[in-house]
Amino acid sequence: MLNRDHPMTYALAGLRITSEFPLHGVATSEDASAGPESVVVRRATVPASLGDQAQRFPDAEWDGERVLIRIPGTANYLVMRDRIDVDALEESVFPDICDYLLGPAFGALCHLRRIFMLHASAVELARGCVAFAGQSGAGKSTMAAALAARGLPVIADDVAFIRTDEHGRACVYPGSNRIRLWDSSLDGLGHSGGRFEHVDQREKFFLPTVAPRASREPCPLAAVFQLEAAPAGSPVTIARAYGSSAGDVFLTNIAWRTLAKYMNRGPDLFSDCVRLANQVEVLRLMRPKDFAALNSVVDAVVRHPWSLAIAT
Repeated sequence: MLNRDHPMTYALAGLRITSEFPLHGVATSEDASAGPESVVVRRATVPASLGDQAQRFPDAEWDGERVLIRIPGTANYLVMRDRIDVDALEESVFPDICDYLLGPAFGALCHLRRIFMLHASAVELARGCVAFAGQSGAGKSTMAAALAARGLPVIADDVAFIRTDEHGRACVYPGSNRIRLWDSSLDGLGHSGGRFEHVDQREKFFLPTVAPRASREPCPLAAVFQLEAAPAGSPVTIARAYGSSAGDVFLTNIAWRTLAKYMNRGPDLFSDCVRLANQVEVLRLMRPKDFAALNSVVDAVVRHPWSLAIAT
């Protein structure tokens, strides 16, 4: 429900967000201080257009400083570096408004702030954070859930927000405190979908996870596993990617990549991918996509030489 009189504060991608709209699945923040890392989400009327000089692309416009996103039947979003104005349409429902708010609208804000978004889920292990990248359906959330079942904190589900800390390290900031899983995935993991909250009335459910150490603290990114399917019965194999192959793993898994292209962020993102590939170990994880093999896959990840210090 809209809460204009008492907006909630959240921690997402290293930002403090004050929002009149509920951000389901995002950790709340106890830090009441404002500052350059603060973002306000409010209900407001937004312009029908950003003017004749704006670049136009499907359902959106970009004028060099602001992004106007139109979601038919739901809302129009005006995105700036420190604010998102939400103009909800009369026929809209709150779950859909918030879903697109945390999707393309927040994605545009991160592109404006040059926060790198990797289409990946991420889990904190002893030596740092590991991310599981891949396209929709690759098994990113399932891998995160399997590691969470071993008591490991989940840092992000589906989108990992990567920023550079004061020591020059690539770090992942907490993105979600719940994992979204299909009913079939919950069954494969030994859960019953009926025990958990639906995701916006769809056939996905929210699986609660072990909370990270702090909702605003980053975790150094140690490795990225590119998930690739292998035939049933095949052994689990992990191979390191080098040079341009490592960079391609980041480049092909940029979240909201088409939106970034429209915003002329291509050169910056390419530079970010090269930098990350030089800092982070990139590995290709080939495994059968069946739940009978899942424990073996998780064992292969935690026992890989990069993570010898991890207790299983």
